[in-house]
Order: sequence, then structure tokens, then C-alpha cells
Amino acid sequence: MFKVSPILLIIISVLFGCTSNTVYEKKTNNQDIEYNSRIIGDWKVEIEENYTKIFAIDTYSKDGKLHSRGVVITPKNTIYVEMFGKWEIKEGFLITTLQKTTHPEILPVGYILKEKIISIDDKTFKYLTKKGEQSSVTRIKPQS
Repeated sequence: MFKVSPILLIIISVLFGCTSNTVYEKKTNNQDIEYNSRIIGDWKVEIEENYTKIFAIDTYSKDGKLHSRGVVITPKNTIYVEMFGKWEIKEGFLITTLQKTTHPEILPVGYILKEKIISIDDKTFKYLTKKGEQSSVTRIKPQS
């Protein structure tokens, strides 16, 4: 009868555990790298919810900076908003942190938004909102 030592079982478990985790990390890292390159540029945001409309342009820069400018329209007000922040993609999530805004009463400085990326291509960026709903924005092509 073949007897396996406990030390050999631990070594095998560690090796196979690390291998499958490494494969997952490589896949996630490769996906994150791809998303990082695809998100760069200008995106048109159009949201309508609870009698409020938002029209904006979000610009993601290679250096991890985000610039958002637009308008929030409610039944009583029209507010022009400009926001600056930083962004990163980690484990398939877009994480943005607000650093400066013209209207902190809408979103305060330090606000962090984490959205699960579904896909980013040449035309559309699809993601899950913090409510778990699918949403998308449209790429604005640079003028040649």
C-alpha cells in the first residue's frame, strides 16, 4: 500500500493552490491591462432617473486622472458641474475617487465609486452600477 506523508500533501496543496490562484491573477491582470488601455479617452454620459437627467463628458487620461463636466437637470434646477478625480482598474472594477468638484453638495470630495466592468470596446463601455444594474456610456471619437 502506498502511503503519502502529510508534508507531501501540504506541498501538493500549496503548489496546486498557488497555481490556480496565479492563473486567475494573470487572467485578471491581463484583463485589467486591456481595460486600462481601452478606457482612455472621452465618453458621453446620458442618465435619466427619478425626474433627473444628467448629460456629461468623462475624460480618462493615461496618467490616471479623470475630468468630468456636464449638466444635471431636475424639475426645479439646471446645474453645471465639473469634477476632477483619479481612476484605476483593479480586478475588473473601475474605481474612481473624487478629488475636486464645483458642487460638493452633489458628490463630496473623497467620494469613491466602484463599478464592475462588463466590457470596453471602440464604441461602448458597459458596466454594472452600484445598484447592480447594467449601464453604458458611448465613446466620443476624436476629431481628425
